[in-house]
Parts: sequence; C-alpha cells; structure tokens
Amino acid sequence: MQKKTPSASTLEEPQFMKTAGLRVRYRVRGDGPALLMINGIGLPLEFWRPLEARLGRFRTITVDPPGSGHSSVPRGRFGVREHAGVIDDLLEHLGIDSAGVLGLAFGGMVAQELARRSPGRVERLALASTNCGLGGMPSPPRALTAVFNPVSFYSPAYFRKVAPLIYGEGIVDDPALLDEHLEIRRDCRPSLRGHVVQLRAAFEWTSRPWLRHLPMPVLVIAGSDDRLVPTVKAGSSPRPSLTAAWRSSTGAATCACSRRPPGRRSSSGTSSMRTEPAVPCDTAHLFHGLRACVQPRACQ
Repeated sequence: MQKKTPSASTLEEPQFMKTAGLRVRYRVRGDGPALLMINGIGLPLEFWRPLEARLGRFRTITVDPPGSGHSSVPRGRFGVREHAGVIDDLLEHLGIDSAGVLGLAFGGMVAQELARRSPGRVERLALASTNCGLGGMPSPPRALTAVFNPVSFYSPAYFRKVAPLIYGEGIVDDPALLDEHLEIRRDCRPSLRGHVVQLRAAFEWTSRPWLRHLPMPVLVIAGSDDRLVPTVKAGSSPRPSLTAAWRSSTGAATCACSRRPPGRRSSSGTSSMRTEPAVPCDTAHLFHGLRACVQPRACQ
C-alpha cells in the first residue's frame, strides 16, 4: 500500500483509500498531534463535527468504518479484527506511525482491537461509551433496540422519539445538536447490509481475555445517563486498573486514566491509577465534553 501525506489542500475534504478489497472514506483535518477517532455502528465521520470543531490543536483523522457512510460494505462476515485491520492500514496509508486513538461505542471495540493488534500504533487509548463485548454486562433491551435499529437513520420521527435513549435525556434541551445529528443521519445513511455486518461483528467479539494487558495509557469515559452503557457497566471492565478508579458523577461523564507503564505493578498488585475529574457534560453533549478528556496531559 502506497503511503500518502495529505497536502494542505486536501486536509478538509474526505478522501478514499482501497484496502482489503474495500473503498474506505476518511478525512484528515488540522495540524498537531495525531488523534484518530472511530465512531459507532452505522455512524459516518460527519458525526465527529461537534468535537472536531473544538480540537484545533490536533490533527484529527476520522473514518467511515466499512459498512458506514460512504465506505464499501464488506462481503460476508467482517469482524472487529478485520475492522481494526482497516484502521491499521489507514494509518499506514497516511504515513502515521502512531496516534492517540479515541473509540466511541462500536468504535471503542475496534480501538481496543487495534491496540492489541498494533500496540505501537496507539500512543494513548480513550474509550467512550463502550465495553469489552461478550462477557460484559448486558445492556437494557429498550436501549439496544433504539441504538441498533437502522430505522433511526430513515425516519426522523422515530429518531426524535428514541434520541433520549441514544444520547440521554439532555439531548432534548439542545435542539440544535439534535437537529444536527438528524441532518447527518439523513445525509449519510448506512446500507442495511452494512448495518448488519457491524452488528454481527459487535456481538461476536470480546476483549475480556486480554484487555487488562494493554500497555498504553487508557482513558475510560461514560455518561451517567447513558442508557446503553451505564457507568456501572463501563466500569466493569476486566482490566483491574479501569475498574478500581471508576467513579460516577450524576449528569456528567466520568474519566478513569491508567498510568501503568508496561510490566509495572503497584504494591497491592493492581495497576497504579489516577482518576481525572468528572467532565461537566451529560451524554447528550459527550462529543463536546470529550475535548477535556483527550488532551495529551490527561494520560501522561
């Protein structure tokens, strides 16, 4: 695969690359430390716009995972490992040796797999509203239906009805943000087959056997009104360092940051930890509040 260094004229516009027989859409914006952001099921790279606008000091890399947005839909089974392979190829394509990685929901699963597959690629790992897959605590069925039902991309009325289940009740208080998400869903609908491919990948995957052994600093973020991944679930990660420092703050996202260097343990046998202050944002504004969590100082 030929490496590519985007010129200033191409930084703002989405580009395409070919890998694994797929055409994958991505976008690079800004200058500074590289920050790769991977989104949830069915969500195109445009969903990062509210956060990207606040990340002027970073070089952000966003992508339509296979089956989302304008990327190709894989033929047959395409698991989380294969999704991570595509992301790895994207960084290689861009000539980026390593980057901070932020994964949201399904993107958090892909980010974990990327960190296991290519730990040298991931300088720091931020996991937002996600879990370890199989073996984790189950999500409430109503919230699962709202998030995974592709009808939310095709029916504005249905999306407005289930938005509080997807983003938390706070979304109702920000109609501008709700309208922006509705517009993106309307303009970048996933194919039904692509939606199913990602759903299947999520339900067949787990990081429980190895998540605790990831060597890089890890930041875990959750919203207390997140119906799909409640804080008690996000804090049930099998990696002891993530579980030990988990705190809940009503109406706010909570961050736990691992500072364990590879191979070092505290005297108690668990990883040394520090817990970042709660981010003052509810789940509806997670995209905005993440800015406070992905600054390099958060996991130094």
